Amino acid sequence: MSYALPSHAYGPTLFATGRDEVAVSFPDRDPVWSEVSALVDATTAAVGLTESEKAEVFEDAFAHTVDPAPSGVTFSPWGKIPCPRCAAIQRSYFGPSDPPRFVELQPADVTHKRWSRLPSAAKQRVIDTAIQDWVRRTSSR
Repeated sequence: MSYALPSHAYGPTLFATGRDEVAVSFPDRDPVWSEVSALVDATTAAVGLTESEKAEVFEDAFAHTVDPAPSGVTFSPWGKIPCPRCAAIQRSYFGPSDPPRFVELQPADVTHKRWSRLPSAAKQRVIDTAIQDWVRRTSSR
C-alpha cells in the first residue's frame, strides 16, 4: 500500500547555498508553488508518473523558479546543499565536520522575480526541461 499527500500538504521548504545563505518557501504563502504544481500535474499526466514521482519532479521544477541568492549563487533545495569544500551533494561522513553542518540563521522568503517575468510558454519550457532532467537522472534506478 502507498500513501499520497493531498495537494499542498507540505511544510516550509528550505533552500541554501554552500555559502551559508538560506531562504524558505511556505506553500500557503507562495503563489508560484500552486502555479508550478498545476504545470507539473498537467505535464506529467501525459508521462504517466506516480504521485511519488510527481513529487520528486515538482521539487526539481520548483527549484528552477527560485531566484539566486544575493551572492548570485543558485539555491539548492534542502538535502542537496553542495559541500563548501568540494561542491559534492552526496555526503558520506556524518561525524564532526569543519565547517560545522548546523548554523542557525533566519531565512528570508525565496523570491521568483525572474519567473514572474516569463511568459506562460517560457514557464512551460522550464517545467518541461525539469521533467526531462528528472527522467534522465532517474532512468537508471
